[in-house]
Order: sequence, then structure tokens, then C-alpha cells
Amino acid sequence: MAIRNGYVIDHNHKLLRQTELVKLRTQQILSDIMHGADLGVRGYGLTKDEKLLNPFDKTLAIAPGIFQDLDSLLKLQNYENRADLNKVKAEVDAYIKFSHEMIADARIDDMATFTNKLKEDRGFNVWEKYAEFSNPLFAYQDQLNARALYEYQWAIRANLILQLAILALVLPLVYFFV
Repeated sequence: MAIRNGYVIDHNHKLLRQTELVKLRTQQILSDIMHGADLGVRGYGLTKDEKLLNPFDKTLAIAPGIFQDLDSLLKLQNYENRADLNKVKAEVDAYIKFSHEMIADARIDDMATFTNKLKEDRGFNVWEKYAEFSNPLFAYQDQLNARALYEYQWAIRANLILQLAILALVLPLVYFFV
């Protein structure tokens, strides 16, 4: 029983960390990828300073890893709506492609086209797909987290009860032998 409880504690501790990581990676789609892309494009468009493209370049470097990590975690959890992540990724990829076009417009000093593209607010499309994906995902993660926490706490209590039972059985034996 102690070995089983140890397994339950370890498994649920990992699951608790996993649910937190899924939420973090999902939030990074907006906070790191979209924010970085938008910040870099707007900064470069206004100033033509190549250094201001650093957030955009960072976005290009981290985006595949974030989506890959998230997909792997959802696969581990057997999340049934995992395919919705691909819809979000497709929308983010389209936004990044659009951002490249805006950077090209800024490089040739076509600010009218740049401004018109900026007004299209393509990031809103990403946000809509993100919300469709993240809301049910976060609800699922909250359920997993609550169940893992309950099982974790139950296993710890069961270990305590087991230890007390062993102590209750051993103390009379020790007294008898003494």
C-alpha cells in the first residue's frame, strides 16, 4: 500500500506540474508569440531600426517549440480537442506571414500600405481561434488539476493512516518484548 501510495503521489505531482505547464505554454501563444511579433513589426514600421525587429525574430525562434511542447503535453493527457491546437497554429502562422509582408512594406517605405494592413487587425483572428481553443482547454486542465490534487492529498492521508496503524501495532509488541 505504501508503494502504491508513493506511485500515486509521484504521478499526481507530475500531473499537477503538467497542467500548470500546459496553461503556461498556452498563454505564451499570446504573451510571447503574438505580443513579440506585434511589438517587432510596429517598432520597425515606425522607426526602420533593425534592432526593433528583435522581438519578432525571437518570436520566429520560439513559436515552433511552444507549439511542439503544447502538442506533446496534450498528447500525453489524451486531450480530445488536440486538433484545435493546429487551427490556432495555422492562424498564428498566417499572422507571422502577414507580419513579414508588413515588414517588407516598411522596408520599401510604403507606409500607406503598412498602415492599411495594420488597420486590418489580423491579430483579432488569432485571438478568436485562441479563445475557442484555450477556454475549453483551461477548463479541462482545471479538472485534471483538481482530480490530481485530490488523489495526491488522499494518498498522503492514506500513508499517514498506514504509518499510524503500523505504529499502533508495533508499540504493544515493543512493550511486550521489553
